[in-house]
Amino acid sequence: MPRQSRILRDGVVLYPGDLVQWSYKISAPVYVFLVGMNRDGEVYPLLPQPPEPSAIRLERLQGSLPQADGEARAFRLDHYIGAERFFVFQSSKPFSFQEVKRELLSAWEISQKKIEKMVLVSTVWSIYTVYFVKKARED
Repeated sequence: MPRQSRILRDGVVLYPGDLVQWSYKISAPVYVFLVGMNRDGEVYPLLPQPPEPSAIRLERLQGSLPQADGEARAFRLDHYIGAERFFVFQSSKPFSFQEVKRELLSAWEISQKKIEKMVLVSTVWSIYTVYFVKKARED
């Protein structure tokens, strides 16, 4: 059965093995980090992938992430079951995964460790996020 594309909205249900891709349109080059966080407070980089410690610079004003050799790709979701969030951190200046992780863990603590209630307000980054629940497929 072919997979259908859709825009992710807060509260969407996803499944292990689903493919996720980000489309973007920017007005000037920026640095970005794509990260995920699960309900247990584990923060993990999606792009750039380890061991790269710094945000990647987007030069093209429109495109999709991830990419390899100029071709659009997608992330395959892992087998974690439960609530998660994806975040896109964006800035005109370089920044590191450790800075992002500190910000996320602080917000997670303030939200009483409830990932669905997390709110991030930053003067350093523009932050975009989507909350989703990953469930096991019922075959």
